[in-house]
Amino acid sequence: MKKNLIGILGGMGPEASKDAYERIIKYSQSKYHAVQDNQFPNILLYSLGLDDFDETGITNHASVQNQVIEGLELLHSAGCQAIIITCNTVHITLKNLDPKYKLIHLIQTVSQKAHNNQYTKVGLLCSQTTKDTQLYQQHLNQFNIDTIEVNPSDQKQINQIIENIISGKKLSSDIKFLQEKTNQFKSQGAQAVILGCTELPLIFDSKNSCLPSLDSLQIGIEAITDYYYKSAT
Repeated sequence: MKKNLIGILGGMGPEASKDAYERIIKYSQSKYHAVQDNQFPNILLYSLGLDDFDETGITNHASVQNQVIEGLELLHSAGCQAIIITCNTVHITLKNLDPKYKLIHLIQTVSQKAHNNQYTKVGLLCSQTTKDTQLYQQHLNQFNIDTIEVNPSDQKQINQIIENIISGKKLSSDIKFLQEKTNQFKSQGAQAVILGCTELPLIFDSKNSCLPSLDSLQIGIEAITDYYYKSAT
């Protein structure tokens, strides 16, 4: 098998980055029947302690953009043929990105998945910045998919939930809140809920949701792992 190398640009936050690595291993086992060490993908994980970024998202756009590009360049220079960023929000800084990085774009990939599943209306749970910049809507609109958002008060609570997860707190009250929001989405006609922050799937998924969940982290992980195996010769 050709020794390809895929990159994970993580640290945003570290919990999701750790989970991303584990998900690649599990997906390789389940779909590609990997058993021996050399049957698993070669992975380079760079955990970037991002400045000017918190549980609400980006606090300084230019600073975050520069740091993310530097991270991508580090992984590219190390030989990564494709890269995934385990954070939805920072994708807002990546317009006109050099195609040499072969970025698995989480937002595009999730939106394509929603289209493939023939969804026409979805609920969105995400960070403050992702919500405020309409990051998902820009891509979902291309498929004529309507998006239901939470109100400002509920968004503040989601910001707190994200902070809780990053700090290692996985609270039953947070799960209950996300369930309530998903129930509201369903009553408004949503066919699925997008977990548009990679921390949220660490406590919430289709098993405890009344709607199918579009887990942005899992969808991205499957895309980059498929790329690895399909490009191997």
